[in-house]
Amino acid sequence: MMSTNDIPIVVLKTYISAEINSTILGALLWGIYTIIYTITLYLYVYKKSPGNPLIIGSISLSYITYSAYSILVWYLVQSSFVNHSESRQTLFIALDHPSAHWPTLMYDLLIFVMAAVADGILMWRCYHVWGRSIRSITIQVFLILAEIALDFVVLIIPGVEHFNPSVNQREVLNRLIAAQTFITLATTVTSTFLIAYRLYTVSKQEIRQNSRTLIQHIIETVVHSAAAYSLAAAAQAIILIIPATPGNVLTLTSAMSYMTELFIFICGVAPTVLVARVVILEDADTRSSATLSVPISGLQFHMQSSHRSSVLQEANIDSEVADTAIPHLSENSDEKNRIVSI
Repeated sequence: MMSTNDIPIVVLKTYISAEINSTILGALLWGIYTIIYTITLYLYVYKKSPGNPLIIGSISLSYITYSAYSILVWYLVQSSFVNHSESRQTLFIALDHPSAHWPTLMYDLLIFVMAAVADGILMWRCYHVWGRSIRSITIQVFLILAEIALDFVVLIIPGVEHFNPSVNQREVLNRLIAAQTFITLATTVTSTFLIAYRLYTVSKQEIRQNSRTLIQHIIETVVHSAAAYSLAAAAQAIILIIPATPGNVLTLTSAMSYMTELFIFICGVAPTVLVARVVILEDADTRSSATLSVPISGLQFHMQSSHRSSVLQEANIDSEVADTAIPHLSENSDEKNRIVSI
């Protein structure tokens, strides 16, 4: 057990303050996430029929995981203050080195699940937008496998020492977790680029201006969602690889506490907001297409009501342009859907 007698009071105050404030921030973000998730679920389930169980399950799993994370953080901080508030030193030890070791394992697992869900949704859309081509997600699959292997190293290889690491061991583990985060960033950027490129090439074909504008809006929606997630992942990874020194320990401690909360929040909210925006786009396009002779639907998540909807892929843009507009797609409506799916 480390001695706290040599730790400056200002460091203890900064650490304890960061833990309190980041926990409160996490509770507020949980409330915001709950509102966003509820609205998205309502839009997806009641505005469109039928909804894709995969999309509902993914955003629900992400929300449940985030809720479990928030409850765990709140419980541990509350328990530390109730049972170990005799002095700043005892409170610091309770917060930084809890007597129970299982929370460390739970933290890693919950964060990994949320990142995997976010990456998985983008990979699934990329797979469909490229006509269910395995080659389109080869890089992402490799990165996901590397992330799983690295998570195995983080959780299993260090063994019991991982649950109560020394300072040097903690730095090594931070670098391993940072590598995981960089892999998540690479997976997100790769999937987003392939999706955006595919839709961009389709928008350059001879289709109606209304359809081209819709596709451009969809590209913006995907890029905005991925950009927020990517920036949060990059910031989280950079903070983890910066070595702690007497000169930066206060700033680094606070930044790590707050950034962890923001990263987990954005990791879950980004794909959820994307689903909500897509449903709104599709609903607006459905209303406007009633006045057009050649309609094109918005970004849909497997919601066509026709008989063929059971075999159409999730997350597609149902392109119903005339044969003369896209002649090489005119013979196969399923292919027309896949060419602009996401």
